[in-house]
Formats: sequence, structure tokens, C-alpha cells
Amino acid sequence: MRKTAYSRALTTLVGAAALAVAATPGTPAVSATPAQAPAHAGPAASTAGTTQADDPYREPFRFLSAPDLFNADIGDVTGSAFYRGGAPNSWSPRWAETTQNLFGQLADFDANTYLVAGDMVNGRWHYDKGDTGTFGPGRTMAERIARVRRAGETYYPQWLQFWEDAGIPSWRVRTAVGDHEMGDNPWKARDTQLAAYDTYKDLFAEHFTQRPNGTPRYPMRPVGTAQEGSAYAKYLDGGRVLLVTVDWFDKISDDTIDVTVSGGQLAWFDKVLADAPEETTIIVQGHFPILEPVRRRGGGGPTTAYGESSPIWQSMVRHGADLYLAGEVHDFTAVKRGPGPVQITHGGYAGNGRTDFIVGDVLSDGSIQVDARTIDVVARSRARLWQTGGQIRERVSLAPTSRSVGSLVVSQDGTILQRTGCLDVYTGPYAQKQDCTR
Repeated sequence: MRKTAYSRALTTLVGAAALAVAATPGTPAVSATPAQAPAHAGPAASTAGTTQADDPYREPFRFLSAPDLFNADIGDVTGSAFYRGGAPNSWSPRWAETTQNLFGQLADFDANTYLVAGDMVNGRWHYDKGDTGTFGPGRTMAERIARVRRAGETYYPQWLQFWEDAGIPSWRVRTAVGDHEMGDNPWKARDTQLAAYDTYKDLFAEHFTQRPNGTPRYPMRPVGTAQEGSAYAKYLDGGRVLLVTVDWFDKISDDTIDVTVSGGQLAWFDKVLADAPEETTIIVQGHFPILEPVRRRGGGGPTTAYGESSPIWQSMVRHGADLYLAGEVHDFTAVKRGPGPVQITHGGYAGNGRTDFIVGDVLSDGSIQVDARTIDVVARSRARLWQTGGQIRERVSLAPTSRSVGSLVVSQDGTILQRTGCLDVYTGPYAQKQDCTR
């Protein structure tokens, strides 16, 4: 089993076997398989002919999901060609310490893949608070769109470098588009962020779904659609896990962005799920929750409000998806309705407060253990740092270790076997700002 500094306290009963997760740093997680089981030698070359039961001693596949990570523009802007000496920056020695602490803690979980379902940045790059000119002039629409590109080319590489500096190769980080990657909502007719729709989408693709030479990282994608560069699917761990990432943002006219998964992207999504082998664990990530009620914190916006009747949800029900992971609302809620997947909203919000994330282990029998974790804020300043669209705190110091605030165990057939804390049943109301972590 995987050995990391990860510490969890999670006890449940799966079938007749106790699944215990060690509460001592450095102690490997213990599953229903014997402790002396041989280590897994590597992923299978293909999914053909394999089932979960073929290797009962296989290591868990571990994922860590942290949507809304930062939700702020954190980075040094002095390298911009338009930066003038003495202009404000969105970087400081204290933020250098915080990023090292935060990403180091995430790296300690030694996940096979790291998921970030949107809102990596603040993204209001069409603005220039204080008229600093840091990313260029903004007198015309063309100049403001160019400013968006320069800001994206400044912040995204630094965001990826935070992972690399913590020892996590950026190719193991798989992201989705959030509203802040699209300039933040609302999108008003004739406003710059709507006119910059293609630029925002191109910036995302260039940094997260394309290689440096411009070729796509993910062959499984909705080719020929507006989401070709932002939605993708990939089999992980030799086909045992299928990750599907959706893009909720579709420009349906020159003055309207709709929050939807429809048309060509929906057809592609449905086929990808339909083609998955029955034994595959299917994890879908997208920025917005689909089901309500969910907790929210720190300004988290609305869900898609389409609910169980939405075509994307019906596709997940029809094809046996296991988890739907979403962000936006900056708080934990786990929702299970009928035969559909478990929706888990979580994440945020290091730019202004505590950081929440989940760690999941897909076990050899297809069951999933999920641990909800939070990193508390221990100090923050009143002083502020500049962003193009506002300000962030100059100092947000996080605790040196995270703590578990809830757990969930889902069987291979989708039955919830155990749930505690922030992942226990939540009945609403939607906008309640109670703190489930206390």
C-alpha cells in the first residue's frame, strides 16, 4: 500500500472486512487486503480482459481534488514588458512562504493525479485596478483583450511552477475551466470578458491541455466543438479509472455565455462514458455543482440549477459514473440521489481563507474512500496586494498540516457505506454558511 506522510482517521465496514486508514503520519493505509500483499508492479497496458478482481492486492489509485485553489492571482508581475518600477505587485515574500507550505502539503499525499476543477486564478484580467498599465494599455477593446493574454501568460506558468517546486510534475495536475478562467461572471453584453471569450479559452488550452509545441495532451476530447481545448478524458492506472473533465461554458451568441454541457460536448461525453468498460471507476470533474442543496462559503455562486433532469446528469446515471467532483461554492457537501454518482462539492479558497480539498483512494474492488480535509488559516493581514480586478490579502498564513473533517466510503455498486462530518447528509438550506469543519 502507499506510504506517505498522509494521516487519516477513517473506519468503516465494507462487506465483512474493516477498512482502516491510519491516523499516524507515515503509516500506510490499510484496506481489506492482507498487509503482506505484494506491491503492484505497474499499470496494465490495456483495459482489455482486466477486471478489478484480477489483482486483489493492487495498490489504491489515489487522487487529490482541490477546486478553487487560490481563486486569486498569485504571482510576480515585474517580468511584464509593460511593468513600471514602483507599480504594485501581486507577489510578496509571505506569499512565497504560503505557496511553499500549501503545495508541499498537497505533495505529501503522493496522489497519482491532482485535480483542480476551475478557479485557479482570479482572472479579471480585462480590468486594471489603479490604471497601473502593468499588462498594457486598455483604451480600446483590442488593447484590453491583449491585456488579458499578457496576464494569463504571466500567472498560469507561475501557478504550474508552484506544483513543480513541490515535486509534483505539472502533467499530473489535471484542471477544468471555472468562471474565473473566463474572466468571472456575470458576462455582460459588450463587456471585455465576453469579447475575450476565445482568448480566455485559448490561454487555458495552451497551458493545461496542450503540449509546448501546441499538440493536444489528450487524444480523447470533443474534436470540432468549442470545448475541444478544454474538455477531455483520460484512462488512468492502466484503465482502472476514467477521468472525464467537462467545460460548463458555452458562448451561444455574441452577447451570451450559457452555463451548460450540451451539443457536441454532451454527445462526446455520453459516448466516452458508454464506451468505458463496466469495471472502470468513472470520475467526472466540472466546475459547477449540479444537485442542490449544497453548502457555500466566501461568495460561492449558484449551482447550474439543472439538477437530476439535466442531460449530463442523466448520462452519468445511465452509464454508471461513480463520482462527480465540483467546486465554485467553496465548501463541502456530498449528495447522493438514487442510482446516480455521488456529487462532492469542495475546495477553495487560499486567496482569502482556509483551503479545503479531498483525498480519494480507489481500492482494488472498485470501492472508493474519500477523506475531506482542511488547512486552517493561522494568520492573515489587513494589508492588501494588487490584482488586476481587485485586491487580496498581503499575508495568508496556513497551518503546517491539514486535518480531516469528514469521510465517505462508496461501494463498487455506488452504495454509500459510511459518511461522517462534512460529508454526512446535508439537507440545506442552500446558502447556509455554517462551518462544518468545527
